[in-house]
Amino acid sequence: MVDTVGGIIISLLFLFWLPFFLFWFGFAFVVGQIAAKRGRDFASWFVLALLISPLLAGLIVVSSSDLKVEKARQQELAETKSCPRCAERVKSAANVCRFCGHEFVGQREMQSARRPISNILDPYELAASGETALRERLSQLSREQLNTIVADCEMDPNGWVPNWKTDDVIRFIVNFATQETGRQQST
Repeated sequence: MVDTVGGIIISLLFLFWLPFFLFWFGFAFVVGQIAAKRGRDFASWFVLALLISPLLAGLIVVSSSDLKVEKARQQELAETKSCPRCAERVKSAANVCRFCGHEFVGQREMQSARRPISNILDPYELAASGETALRERLSQLSREQLNTIVADCEMDPNGWVPNWKTDDVIRFIVNFATQETGRQQST
Protein backbone atom coordinates (compact mmCIF):
# COMPACT_ATOMS: atom_id res chain seq x y z
CA MET A 1 0.00 0.00 0.00
CA VAL A 2 2.91 2.33 0.67
CA ASP A 3 4.00 1.86 -2.92
CA THR A 4 0.63 2.88 -4.25
CA VAL A 5 0.33 5.94 -1.98
CA GLY A 6 3.89 7.01 -2.76
CA GLY A 7 3.26 6.40 -6.44
CA ILE A 8 0.08 8.46 -6.32
CA ILE A 9 1.85 11.33 -4.56
CA ILE A 10 4.73 11.24 -7.04
CA SER A 11 2.36 11.12 -9.99
CA LEU A 12 0.29 14.03 -8.57
CA LEU A 13 3.44 16.08 -8.01
CA PHE A 14 4.61 15.16 -11.50
CA LEU A 15 1.25 16.14 -12.99
CA PHE A 16 1.24 19.41 -11.06
CA TRP A 17 4.86 20.45 -11.69
CA LEU A 18 5.17 19.23 -15.27
CA PRO A 19 2.84 21.91 -16.69
CA PHE A 20 4.58 24.51 -14.53
CA PHE A 21 8.01 23.57 -15.92
CA LEU A 22 6.66 23.38 -19.46
CA PHE A 23 5.18 26.87 -19.16
CA TRP A 24 8.42 28.13 -17.54
CA PHE A 25 10.54 26.74 -20.41
CA GLY A 26 8.01 27.88 -23.00
CA PHE A 27 7.90 31.47 -21.74
CA ALA A 28 11.70 31.51 -21.38
CA PHE A 29 11.87 30.48 -25.04
CA VAL A 30 9.48 33.33 -25.95
CA VAL A 31 11.69 35.78 -24.04
CA GLY A 32 14.71 34.52 -25.99
CA GLN A 33 12.82 35.01 -29.27
CA ILE A 34 11.80 38.57 -28.33
CA ALA A 35 15.40 39.33 -27.37
CA ALA A 36 16.64 37.96 -30.71
CA LYS A 37 14.16 40.14 -32.61
CA ARG A 38 15.48 43.16 -30.70
CA GLY A 39 19.08 42.43 -31.73
CA ARG A 40 20.16 40.63 -28.58
CA ASP A 41 21.51 37.10 -28.00
CA PHE A 42 18.80 34.41 -27.87
CA ALA A 43 20.71 31.91 -25.72
CA SER A 44 21.74 34.43 -23.07
CA TRP A 45 18.24 35.75 -22.60
CA PHE A 46 16.76 32.23 -22.62
CA VAL A 47 19.12 31.14 -19.82
CA LEU A 48 18.49 34.37 -17.92
CA ALA A 49 14.73 33.83 -18.17
CA LEU A 50 15.13 30.26 -16.90
CA LEU A 51 17.17 31.44 -13.93
CA ILE A 52 15.34 34.54 -12.73
CA SER A 53 11.84 34.33 -14.19
CA PRO A 54 10.44 34.52 -17.69
CA LEU A 55 8.16 37.35 -16.62
CA LEU A 56 10.94 39.44 -15.10
CA ALA A 57 13.36 38.74 -17.97
CA GLY A 58 10.58 39.56 -20.45
CA LEU A 59 9.95 42.91 -18.78
CA ILE A 60 13.66 43.69 -18.85
CA VAL A 61 14.10 42.79 -22.52
CA VAL A 62 10.98 44.71 -23.59
CA SER A 63 11.99 47.80 -21.63
CA SER A 64 15.55 47.78 -22.99
CA SER A 65 16.41 49.59 -26.21
CA ASP A 66 16.10 47.85 -29.55
CA LEU A 67 19.64 47.28 -30.81
CA LYS A 68 18.50 46.73 -34.40
CA VAL A 69 16.84 50.15 -34.46
CA GLU A 70 19.90 51.82 -32.92
CA LYS A 71 22.22 50.12 -35.42
CA ALA A 72 20.00 51.21 -38.32
CA ARG A 73 19.93 54.77 -36.96
CA GLN A 74 23.73 54.86 -36.70
CA GLN A 75 24.07 53.51 -40.22
CA GLU A 76 21.64 56.16 -41.49
CA LEU A 77 23.64 58.90 -39.76
CA ALA A 78 26.83 57.57 -41.34
CA GLU A 79 25.25 57.62 -44.81
CA THR A 80 23.74 61.10 -44.50
CA LYS A 81 24.80 64.67 -43.79
CA SER A 82 22.97 67.59 -42.27
CA CYS A 83 21.97 70.55 -44.43
CA PRO A 84 23.49 73.75 -42.98
CA ARG A 85 20.48 75.82 -44.02
CA CYS A 86 17.47 73.72 -42.91
CA ALA A 87 19.21 71.09 -40.68
CA GLU A 88 17.42 68.20 -42.43
CA ARG A 89 19.30 64.96 -43.10
CA VAL A 90 20.14 64.25 -46.77
CA LYS A 91 22.27 61.57 -48.42
CA SER A 92 26.02 62.14 -48.26
CA ALA A 93 26.35 62.11 -52.03
CA ALA A 94 23.65 64.77 -52.52
CA ASN A 95 24.71 68.01 -54.18
CA VAL A 96 21.41 69.82 -53.47
CA CYS A 97 19.19 69.59 -50.36
CA ARG A 98 15.82 68.14 -51.33
CA PHE A 99 14.06 70.15 -48.62
CA CYS A 100 15.35 73.69 -49.09
CA GLY A 101 17.36 73.57 -52.31
CA HIS A 102 20.68 74.43 -50.63
CA GLU A 103 23.60 73.56 -52.91
CA PHE A 104 26.49 71.74 -51.25
CA VAL A 105 29.80 73.01 -52.55
CA GLY A 106 32.60 70.72 -53.67
CA GLN A 107 36.10 70.63 -52.25
CA ARG A 108 37.52 73.06 -54.83
CA GLU A 109 34.66 75.48 -54.44
CA MET A 110 35.03 75.51 -50.64
CA GLN A 111 37.67 78.27 -50.61
CA SER A 112 35.53 80.71 -52.62
CA ALA A 113 32.34 79.84 -50.75
CA ARG A 114 33.59 80.34 -47.20
CA ARG A 115 32.26 83.05 -44.93
CA PRO A 116 32.82 86.70 -45.91
CA ILE A 117 36.31 87.96 -45.18
CA SER A 118 36.95 91.13 -43.27
CA ASN A 119 38.44 94.18 -44.97
CA ILE A 120 41.00 94.41 -42.15
CA LEU A 121 42.63 90.97 -42.56
CA ASP A 122 41.79 87.42 -43.58
CA PRO A 123 42.01 85.27 -40.42
CA TYR A 124 41.59 82.08 -42.44
CA GLU A 125 44.57 82.89 -44.62
CA LEU A 126 46.70 83.69 -41.59
CA ALA A 127 45.49 80.56 -39.78
CA ALA A 128 46.68 78.50 -42.74
CA SER A 129 50.16 80.00 -42.34
CA GLY A 130 50.23 79.23 -38.63
CA GLU A 131 48.47 79.90 -35.37
CA THR A 132 51.30 82.03 -33.98
CA ALA A 133 51.34 84.29 -37.06
CA LEU A 134 47.61 84.86 -36.67
CA ARG A 135 47.99 85.55 -32.94
CA GLU A 136 50.77 88.08 -33.54
CA ARG A 137 48.83 89.92 -36.25
CA LEU A 138 45.63 90.03 -34.17
CA SER A 139 47.48 91.40 -31.13
CA GLN A 140 48.51 94.43 -33.21
CA LEU A 141 44.89 95.38 -33.92
CA SER A 142 42.59 97.59 -31.84
CA ARG A 143 39.55 96.21 -30.05
CA GLU A 144 37.21 97.80 -32.61
CA GLN A 145 39.11 96.12 -35.44
CA LEU A 146 38.83 92.75 -33.68
CA ASN A 147 35.08 93.21 -33.26
CA THR A 148 34.85 94.13 -36.96
CA ILE A 149 36.66 90.93 -37.94
CA VAL A 150 34.29 88.88 -35.80
CA ALA A 151 31.28 90.60 -37.35
CA ASP A 152 32.60 90.55 -40.95
CA CYS A 153 33.50 86.87 -40.82
CA GLU A 154 30.15 86.01 -39.21
CA MET A 155 31.92 84.17 -36.42
CA ASP A 156 29.54 85.42 -33.78
CA PRO A 157 25.91 85.40 -34.94
CA ASN A 158 24.58 85.98 -31.40
CA GLY A 159 26.58 89.14 -30.71
CA TRP A 160 28.16 88.12 -27.40
CA VAL A 161 31.88 88.23 -28.37
CA PRO A 162 32.14 92.08 -28.20
CA ASN A 163 31.49 91.84 -24.44
CA TRP A 164 34.65 89.75 -23.91
CA LYS A 165 38.12 90.88 -22.96
CA THR A 166 40.54 91.53 -25.84
CA ASP A 167 42.63 88.40 -25.11
CA ASP A 168 39.49 86.25 -25.15
CA VAL A 169 38.42 87.71 -28.51
CA ILE A 170 41.87 86.99 -29.99
CA ARG A 171 41.75 83.42 -28.63
CA PHE A 172 38.25 82.99 -30.07
CA ILE A 173 39.24 84.24 -33.55
CA VAL A 174 42.35 82.02 -33.58
CA ASN A 175 40.40 78.93 -32.51
CA PHE A 176 37.56 79.64 -34.92
CA ALA A 177 39.83 80.33 -37.88
CA THR A 178 42.07 77.32 -37.28
CA GLN A 179 39.07 75.00 -36.88
CA GLU A 180 37.48 76.40 -40.05
CA THR A 181 40.74 76.07 -41.97
CA GLY A 182 41.21 72.49 -40.71
CA ARG A 183 37.61 71.65 -41.64
CA GLN A 184 38.11 73.00 -45.16
CA GLN A 185 41.32 71.07 -45.63
CA SER A 186 39.78 67.79 -44.41
CA THR A 187 36.84 67.91 -46.83
